[in-house]
Order: sequence, then C-alpha cells, then structure tokens
Amino acid sequence: MTDGVARQAATTIDLATFNGAHVFLLCCLFVGCAASFPHLPETKAPPARSLALIVPRVRRYPVIVPTPTPAYNSTYSESYLVQRGQGWKADALPAEAAAVAGALSSDVVRGYVRELAEYIADALAVNPKVSLPGTSRTALFGLQTTPLNGQFNYIRCGAATTLDDVAPHLFPFVLSSAWPQLRLSINPANPALVAALDAAGIGADIVACEDDEAFNARMAAETPYNVIIPSLDAFPLVGQFCSLLLCVGHIKSTQPDDTSFVQAFSNSPKWLAPR
Repeated sequence: MTDGVARQAATTIDLATFNGAHVFLLCCLFVGCAASFPHLPETKAPPARSLALIVPRVRRYPVIVPTPTPAYNSTYSESYLVQRGQGWKADALPAEAAAVAGALSSDVVRGYVRELAEYIADALAVNPKVSLPGTSRTALFGLQTTPLNGQFNYIRCGAATTLDDVAPHLFPFVLSSAWPQLRLSINPANPALVAALDAAGIGADIVACEDDEAFNARMAAETPYNVIIPSLDAFPLVGQFCSLLLCVGHIKSTQPDDTSFVQAFSNSPKWLAPR
C-alpha cells in the first residue's frame, strides 16, 4: 500500500493521529474478504459469493499464512465425529445454537458443529491478537465479521434442505457477533425446515420463505456479500471451513510496540466477538 493510500485510509476512519507514515492497512489476507473496516474502500479481493466459482478451479480454501499445507486437503473421519457428537450437551452455547445442536439427526453433523463451536470459542478468547513485542512493526490480527456495510450473508435452502445440511454453515454466525449479518432464504416447499428453525428460536427476523424467482430478485436488488448453498460432501478442518464464511485480516502500524495504535484499533466492531 502506498503512503498516499495509507494516509487516505487513516483520514477516512477519522484517526488523525495515525498518518501515512505510521499506519498502513492490509485489510484482508486472502481471497474472499472485503475491507476490514466499514468505511474503507473494498480491497481487490472478490466478494465471498465469487468463491463458489473461483475456489473449485484454483484451490479448495483461501490460503492463510502460516498454516500447514496438508490442512487444506484434510477432513475429519466420520467415526471421529460420531464419537464427538454422541451425547454432547450444547447447553453452554447461545440458545439458538444449543437448540439446533439438540435437534440434529446425525451424530456426525453434531460432532462437526461441536468442533466448530470449540474452535470459535478458542479463536475468540482473545481477538484480535497482538504481535509479539520487540518486532519492527505492531500488528493486530484475527477473525473478523463480514463487511459492516449493510450487506448480508444468505443461506439459500431448497425444497429438500435439512437442518443437518444448514447447521455447519449456521454455527460460525450464530455463535458470534456476525449473527446479525446472516439471513436464511427457504423454498416455500420446505415447511419442515422452517418449523425446525422456528423451534430453535430462529424465526421471521432471520428467515424468509421465497421461491427462486423472488430470491433471485432479492439478490439483484441487494447485492449480498455471500450466498451459501448448504451442502458438504466431506467435513474439512474447521479453520479452513470458517475461512469460506468469515473474514480473517490484520492491520499494522509501522512503529514497534505501538500501544496507542493498539488501543485505537482493538475495539473496532469489525473484530469477531463471541455472542
């Protein structure tokens, strides 16, 4: 990022004490994340909804450095997930998530959403993270919400979509501060899914029943951040899975041990937080 762009970004977020000589922003680390702060212009990365076209032709998941290469081609065995899912009580989770976990028909899926819940709790225990002291720059990094610019993430459910299909895609949102950014669009021919979600406390404020024509018209009018078709043919490592739904990014100061920078940027609502 050039000095001019950095200075413009700092001005945009009204932090006059941080000019282009002290702060530069790298708002996303990988394909699929837009700008990390709601008033900054989007980065050159495509919207998350483009990943459905890009990822199968290029790679399975956005690459986050440093992570082990084998993780991108690893999956959980169903026997392991069954072991994790059987008898799991999700009472400590937000009410909607606990109800969804209890209503699942598959122990495999229940084990997977348990892995998701534990990963998100661990990742958000301290978020953002701060770079180690004594380095040449100061950085904040971690999981983020999708852009806070009014765009929603839609889970589009067909006539045969089940709660077990939806749950893995639902959990990263329902467990975090990204929950207000999620909507579910359900084919009217699937009243069973509407009823299951309503029983879990996920009702009309989140769920819309609409046919394909109405949904496509909504998408053309709203330009959502992401459209998620809830289907998994395997169960990837949860960190890789979440990278398709949420943003990961960092912001840096060019100064070492910059405590004023950390204080100014740590409380941004863009950093993902537990519900």
